[in-house]
Amino acid sequence: MALSIKITDKPLQPDACSKFLNQSKSTFICQSTLLNSSQRDKVIQLDFKEFEHEAFLQLHKIADAANRKFKISKALIHHRIGTIESNQPILMIAFSANDRSQANQACQYAIKKLSEFFPMWKDENWEIQEQGRVAQAS
Repeated sequence: MALSIKITDKPLQPDACSKFLNQSKSTFICQSTLLNSSQRDKVIQLDFKEFEHEAFLQLHKIADAANRKFKISKALIHHRIGTIESNQPILMIAFSANDRSQANQACQYAIKKLSEFFPMWKDENWEIQEQGRVAQAS
């Protein structure tokens, strides 16, 4: 299985995903973007922190498990860290397999495992509207 794992404080590049998957048979790509809303108020940015070495190993484990389970030919998992502004990509996951449903299932599996086991913390910063004023909180 060809593999691309990246944890970076730089903006994620969707074209890197396309280049990596070039000439792949069946692919499924998921990109998670920071939306500017939550149940509370308007989100203006997130600060992601993680144990980089442990996080990197966990991403490898997730990709390897997806490969064993769904017979993946290529796997890409890129995750942002640091301060991320609203509407910027946080996560890119892509899998290629002989069958599109395998690639789709691998993406769903990876997202589920990331939310369960990925060693990362986030601080949410939002705007609060109080009596006509806008304040920043975290």
